[in-house]
Amino acid sequence: LKKIQEIFKKIKAVKCKGPMQQNGYDCGVFVTQYAEDVLTKWPCSDERAIHSKFEEFIKSDDFTQQDITTRRNGYMAQLAE
Repeated sequence: LKKIQEIFKKIKAVKCKGPMQQNGYDCGVFVTQYAEDVLTKWPCSDERAIHSKFEEFIKSDDFTQQDITTRRNGYMAQLAE
């Protein structure tokens, strides 16, 4: 957890063209998908490398609205168990 916190402290605001939400109720699911993508795809923890490579790692076709719907349904199924 400490390593993750250190990485997030180094991230600066960067505009990128990531996947966009298509409805008004999947905000949280999109946040978890972005967080998972950043934490699993990031090959570095150096501040300059993070800033310069962010746009390379988050692309508009990384996941689809259907992927988000599937993830949301999975969360709902877990809560029902």
